[in-house]
Amino acid sequence: MRKMVKTYFGYDPVNDQYKVLCLTENLDDKVFTLGERESWREMDCSIPHRHRSASNGLCIDGGLYYLALTGVGLLQESLMRFDVRSEKLDLLTDLPADLIGPHVYTLIKYEGKVAIATKDFFVHTFDVWVMEEDGWLKTSFSIEPLL
Repeated sequence: MRKMVKTYFGYDPVNDQYKVLCLTENLDDKVFTLGERESWREMDCSIPHRHRSASNGLCIDGGLYYLALTGVGLLQESLMRFDVRSEKLDLLTDLPADLIGPHVYTLIKYEGKVAIATKDFFVHTFDVWVMEEDGWLKTSFSIEPLL
């Protein structure tokens, strides 16, 4: 039986190193540093979570961000941060309740911050949820259809 595997690519600007983070559904997570030891290493992950296979990763200033399911029964949508330099993983914050639903999520860098862009399939609106120090800030953009 195949395992669900997701890989993310990150950069540590302090040590000028690129790393690959490999996550599996059974938390057998590994890290690979390019140009160094050239082998996979076990990652110590004490946070039960399952990455969202349909979500992309985003690397900003040495932090590799991705969306995951956390909490009891892995039902809470959350934003995770992997520190590329220290190789430590943190659960940053839960996603806002208004964001959860049948959306396609895309992690983006918006005005220098981590954000989640979503598209409503039934209207021509894009929502951008920006992670601020005190919570999430929602900005909406309406775009006229091409045809």
